[in-house]
Amino acid sequence: MTDTHKGLLYTFLGVLCVVPDSLFVRLITAEPLVTAFWRSLISGLVISAGLLVFKGAPSFRNILLMGKLGWAYCFLIGSTSPAFVMAVSQTSVANVVFIFASMPVFSAIFSSMFLGEHISRRTGLTIVFVGVGLAIIAYGSGENELANWTGDLWAVYVSECNSMAVNLLGDWKNWPNLKHTLSGPPASGKTHLGRIWAKQVNASYIDARTLKFSQIDEIATGAMVIDNVSKINSCNDLEESLFHLHNLLQERKLPFLLIGTGLTQFWKISLSDLMSRIEGTRNAQIDELDDQLFPLIMAKLFADRQMYPSPDVFAYLNRRIERSFLSVNSIVKKIDCVSIEEKRPITRSLVSKILKNEK
Repeated sequence: MTDTHKGLLYTFLGVLCVVPDSLFVRLITAEPLVTAFWRSLISGLVISAGLLVFKGAPSFRNILLMGKLGWAYCFLIGSTSPAFVMAVSQTSVANVVFIFASMPVFSAIFSSMFLGEHISRRTGLTIVFVGVGLAIIAYGSGENELANWTGDLWAVYVSECNSMAVNLLGDWKNWPNLKHTLSGPPASGKTHLGRIWAKQVNASYIDARTLKFSQIDEIATGAMVIDNVSKINSCNDLEESLFHLHNLLQERKLPFLLIGTGLTQFWKISLSDLMSRIEGTRNAQIDELDDQLFPLIMAKLFADRQMYPSPDVFAYLNRRIERSFLSVNSIVKKIDCVSIEEKRPITRSLVSKILKNEK
């Protein structure tokens, strides 16, 4: 049997395993994250036992040699296990399995974007047909009691993470002058994104408000994330320190990410040389929530707190709260606190009461 035939056989057996795996997750009565924990732990123990038996103890030393990209790969693959459980618990098994089947399509797209690989006509047609299939699933999830769009999104996340793991590339190497700014509204996840990037490239993380000129030469030794640049409030010492740090990182050809609230041209910086360098840096802007993103962010924030309100709660909130990251963060936190204090499930009546008290 050739390697190609072996690969096809393993893939076929893997698909056969996914279906009963999905069914068992759906039948288990425990909380989704509890199931995800035991599912991931047992998988890790089985793989570790296999390595120990077939490769011996020295094989574990390779963990220390896999580098930053290896750890990023582990993060992506590791996050798919809880996401898989969340997908199956919130939508139909059929939807999950179909979305997983779209994984090669995401791989082709990411390969084209990051690796410059050509997409053939046949693959292009496949992408179109798969896109139509995903659109039909999304439409049906709005009308089917067994399926829900939040579960579909978790399934898409699993598919995309697996695809990105295959095509993992650090795009920071292509940043102009190895620097970038990230801006957006308060509570929009800028710091979270910065910490993810820091972990991927092993960068140090520092708050711009804590910079000291005397320490700049010591800290400018590797990739850096500099947060809260917009909050130095025209402080001369902080601006001089940041300016010196910026120039030193450029001189040493080290990548760095500057993070701040609001558009970069409105960051409170009076030192013109520093401001001109910030404005000349490529920026990634996180916009305020629109009608499409608003319910997704709200669902994500609820899920982070292990809360899964019914669709009518989302619809009720969707019509009554401000379209901002700060507002949705605040109301989700408030709902969680009241629900715990009063030992009540999250219902439309409870949410209505909370909103009235907030006025």
